[in-house]
Amino acid sequence: MLLGDGRSLNRELVSAGYAWWFRRHSSDRDLEERERQARAARRGLWADPNPVPPWVFRETQPASVRLR
Repeated sequence: MLLGDGRSLNRELVSAGYAWWFRRHSSDRDLEERERQARAARRGLWADPNPVPPWVFRETQPASVRLR
């Protein structure tokens, strides 16, 4: 998705540390690098010493409350 100024929303979210680069579904090396930089700078979710990926979090939830 593109923002009004032409920037990629995905790239901006990953750069800010508000989104994960989901390796299994993306081979985008730019997103990989943006996540690496966000982790190194401890931005967003990377400020947490043990951030939990959403796909892991969902596995811990009862089937009745999982998002589908």
